[in-house]
Parts: sequence; structure tokens; C-alpha cells
Amino acid sequence: TGLVYGQLGLVFVMAVATASWHCYRERVLARVRRQCTKQIGGFGKALMFHSPDSVPRNFVQFGYRSTICGTICDYSWLVLPLAGYLVMIWGCYIAYVISDGIPFPPGVDYW
Repeated sequence: TGLVYGQLGLVFVMAVATASWHCYRERVLARVRRQCTKQIGGFGKALMFHSPDSVPRNFVQFGYRSTICGTICDYSWLVLPLAGYLVMIWGCYIAYVISDGIPFPPGVDYW
């Protein structure tokens, strides 16, 4: 049960970190939007788009910048399930192989 509580705690910490990062990013984006609107009258760059139905569409393109905190948040959501699967495999190995005294991988004398 300690492992389950540990993983639930980790999911909670990751959810709080992701929500905090999202709030911080939105605050910074709002500040940049206000500055750009004051200085150059708009935010983003007009995007050229040729639609097949010839209906004019107004799109705006924004730049993207990767940050260390955002990258850590993204990859932590990838690593958590992988770590869970590794723990599950290790637990099965302990429960079925080591406790029965079967060497892993089984040798020719096992078959």
C-alpha cells in the first residue's frame, strides 16, 4: 500500500506542478500581449492562409519557445506510467519467479 500511496502522491504533486506552470504561463502571456498591443498595436503575426473554398479567414501565428520547467512537466507525465509498468513487472518477477525458486530466465533443465 505504501507504493500505491507514493504513486498517488506523485500524481498529485505533478498535477499541482502542471497547474502552477499553466497559471504562470498564462500570466506571462497576458503581460506580453498587453505590452505588444501598446507598442505595435497587436500581438502575433498575420498568417497567410489559402483556403480551398476561398472564404477569407483571419489567423494569427504566435512563436513558440521551449522552457526547462515546461519540458520537465511534459516528460514527467510520460515517465510516470513507464515507471509504473516497470514496478509492475518487477513485482510480478518477485511474486512469481523469485518466491517459487525459479531462476530467471529459466534454463534448459526447467523445460
